[in-house]
Amino acid sequence: MVGYSIGWMVCLYTAYVDARSQLDTFEEDLDWSDNEDTLLATKGTIAGHKVVIAFTQNKKFPRTAGKMTRHIFNDVKLFFIGGVDFVSSHQFDNRPLPSLGDCVLSPGSCRPHLWHEIRQNLKKKARMNAKRLLTAAGDFRAQNPQGVPITMDNVNYNSININALYEMYELSAERQDRICCAEETNYVVPCMIASCMGGFHQGDENFNAWVPFASKASATVIRGIIQNLERLT
Repeated sequence: MVGYSIGWMVCLYTAYVDARSQLDTFEEDLDWSDNEDTLLATKGTIAGHKVVIAFTQNKKFPRTAGKMTRHIFNDVKLFFIGGVDFVSSHQFDNRPLPSLGDCVLSPGSCRPHLWHEIRQNLKKKARMNAKRLLTAAGDFRAQNPQGVPITMDNVNYNSININALYEMYELSAERQDRICCAEETNYVVPCMIASCMGGFHQGDENFNAWVPFASKASATVIRGIIQNLERLT
């Protein structure tokens, strides 16, 4: 049970299937469902890192993070949240909007209003792992300056190759205190969100057509970051 250092959470079953397809080795499927949520998990490895991928149907990421910590690995060091999002949800801070198909990397907190508290409670090892996470994300982006090639055939569009990596925040060591997920874990754990844009706004009629691409793009980006990760502390 010990040694599963990376948790990867999604809330679309399509994203769960795509995340599982990124594993180098598969170890075990688990079912943590209860009367509050359908919660499925898969254990495996990516680039030598032990990973647990979890699907939470009701988007209960904090609760899912807590279950991961309690049920599977007592030494969780990083969380990723992957999936599909809308362009309109990123309209703030006068930043340029992402394009359809872009993957937005953002500091992940399951409870953003606790960022101040998190800054005070982030332990030394967590800070080191957060820095490694940011470095890995930066390295992956540098390796793909024109974006990540994602090619997919679908009845709604032909084979495409589109920029699948978009940087919303300045990902630097100075921002490492803002990539943490705290609720229901025994200590603060660094977390990063990788959401691919599948529509422009809620109710977008093209959303369903883009979900398969966006889901695959998010999973590809998360795998690329994990492949660039140094050994975690």
